[in-house]
Amino acid sequence: MKKKLRFFIVGLSTLLLLSYCTRDNVDTPPETAAEENEALSWTPDQGIIKFLSDDFKEKAVTEDLEFIDRILKNPKAEDLRARGVETHIPAGSNNALAAAIAAAGVDEVIILDAGDHTETGTVVINKKVKIYGQKGARVIFSNTAAGITNFTPAFYIPTQGAESVIKGLTIAGSDPVPGLCIFIDSTTKVKILQNIIDNWLFGILSYKSDRVVVTQNKVAVNAGGHGIILADGNHCNIVMNEIYGAVFGIWTGGNAGLSFSNLTHNCLYGQNLCKVPAGAFSANHRIINTLGSTVNWIVKYNQSNDNLAAGYLVIDGANGNWLQHNCARWKWNVCI
Repeated sequence: MKKKLRFFIVGLSTLLLLSYCTRDNVDTPPETAAEENEALSWTPDQGIIKFLSDDFKEKAVTEDLEFIDRILKNPKAEDLRARGVETHIPAGSNNALAAAIAAAGVDEVIILDAGDHTETGTVVINKKVKIYGQKGARVIFSNTAAGITNFTPAFYIPTQGAESVIKGLTIAGSDPVPGLCIFIDSTTKVKILQNIIDNWLFGILSYKSDRVVVTQNKVAVNAGGHGIILADGNHCNIVMNEIYGAVFGIWTGGNAGLSFSNLTHNCLYGQNLCKVPAGAFSANHRIINTLGSTVNWIVKYNQSNDNLAAGYLVIDGANGNWLQHNCARWKWNVCI
C-alpha cells in the first residue's frame, strides 16, 4: 500500500509539472576557444571567484561569492570564526531543536551533538540562528509526510529567519513518503551547507528568497521527486552539491543566479532551467505562485551523468543564461 501511494503521488505531481512546461527555441552561442577538461579538473581548493567572468562578478553579490570561496577552500572555515552564544543538544533528544530555537537569542548557535535526534512535525526557524551538527548528528522527522499536492516541510524558514544557517546535519524522514526537507520562504541570505538530505520527496525549495547559498550538500530524492528547486528570487547560488534519484535534480528559477560544479546523476533531468509552474503545488499550505522563469544564470563546470532523459534542459521562457563547460555522461562524456 505504501509503495502504491508513493508512486501515485510521484506520478501525479510529475505529470502536472511537466504538463506546465513548454519548449522554447534555444540559440546556441558561438563556440569559444577549447578549455580542455576544465569541468573535470576543477577542485574546491581553487575556489570559484577566479573562474567567473568580470561581467557576472559585477552583477553578483561580492560578499556571497567570497563566502563560497572561503568555505570551499576550507570547509571548516565558519567553525573557526567567532560564533557567539552556543547551546548544545545531546544525542537522544526529542523535540529539543524546536524548543532550543524558541528559547534562543538572535544569532545564537545551536549545536546538535553526534547521534540521533527526533522531531515531531515542522521545525520553524523564525529568527536568525545557526544550527550546526557535529559529525554524525542525525535529525529524524515524523509527521512531515507528502500529500497529493501539498508538501509538509521538516524545516520551515520564513521571512523572520533571514540569515539563518543549517550546516552539517543528516536530515531523515520516518513517514512512508517524507515530504519536503527544507522550505525557504520569502526571506534572504539563508545558507544550507554540508548537509545530507536523506530520502525526501523534495529536498530544498526556495520561494521568493534572495541570496540563498546552497553548497556541499548531498540530496537523495525519494521515488522521483525533485532535488533543489528555486522559484523566483535573486542572486541565489547552488555550488558543489550532489543530487540523485530526482525527476529534476536542480530546478533553477529567478534572476542572476549561479550553478557551479554540481553533480546530478540518475535523475530524469539533471538540471532544468525553467519556470516552476505557478500553482502546481504548495508547501506548508502556501501555494507556489511563481512569477518568472530562469533569467541571467551562469551554469558552469557542472556534471550530469546517467540521467534517463537529459543532463540539461532549457525551456519555458528561460533567457539570458550562459551554460559553459558543463559535462554530461551516458556511456560516454560530452562537455560543452
